[in-house]
Amino acid sequence: MECVKVLKHAMSNVEGLARFMAVYIYSVVLDNEKLLSNKELAETIRPENLQFDPEKMREECSRLDGARDAKLTKTAPNFIARFRKAETSQQDEPAPPEVQPATVSFATAKFATRR
Repeated sequence: MECVKVLKHAMSNVEGLARFMAVYIYSVVLDNEKLLSNKELAETIRPENLQFDPEKMREECSRLDGARDAKLTKTAPNFIARFRKAETSQQDEPAPPEVQPATVSFATAKFATRR
């Protein structure tokens, strides 16, 4: 029975992460970072029924009340900012040098063929 309890808890965490990811997608598609902390959206979004239609997403979010979830207000933007910083810093890095063909001396090639 302990195993079932642990699995139910883990599944609850996975479902919470899926809801957060769905809310994040809404916030990006609708260009509205406030959605990340919207209590009603966080509680009602169902990842298994998502429709990636910006108009439907906009319509759904227009009916939400503005109540914020205190925990999400504190953590969500900071959590997302970590990924945006990583994404931005990768774009600022110079491209890796192209791989150049190796030059092999005739003696090395001759030695390699003897093996």
